[in-house]
Amino acid sequence: MLTAMTALRLYTDGSCPTPGAAGGWAWIAVRGDAETRASGPIPAPSNHQKAELTAAIEGLAYVLESGVREVELLSDSKHVVEGMSSYGDTGWAHAAAKREWRTTRGKPFKNPDLWERLLELEGCLAVSYRHVPGHRPKKDTSDDAHYNHEVDVLAVQARKRLGFVVPGALP
Repeated sequence: MLTAMTALRLYTDGSCPTPGAAGGWAWIAVRGDAETRASGPIPAPSNHQKAELTAAIEGLAYVLESGVREVELLSDSKHVVEGMSSYGDTGWAHAAAKREWRTTRGKPFKNPDLWERLLELEGCLAVSYRHVPGHRPKKDTSDDAHYNHEVDVLAVQARKRLGFVVPGALP
């Protein structure tokens, strides 16, 4: 449970228009009235899952470096939230790590390097995860809707810095 003295909300999002294209990641850390934000591009080939995981990793790395130890990570990515917390305290990524990054059917797990880093960061922090619905109507004026929209805009801008190039497409 987060306490008022240490509570930090971390909104994360990733963007990738099509598998194989360049992606982008972004996070916004909110503590009281103060906020910090960052974003960056991911060179092609990328995909939406890589972008979402990278956003969470970059945000948690910032939190760890800042000295804060309790954080609530909010994401519109069920992939990230359920991967880390779908079974109460742990999600299916924890179980996959124990199976040496294999699915329950024995197939190789996708993006094990990113999941491994996310688990490593989680081990240094008290993290709670919460899914927030993405792309809410403009009439929703909640903080979650506001920051989710802001972080989405940052992630899209970050990927556009590299340009939208589909591998194999003619320039």
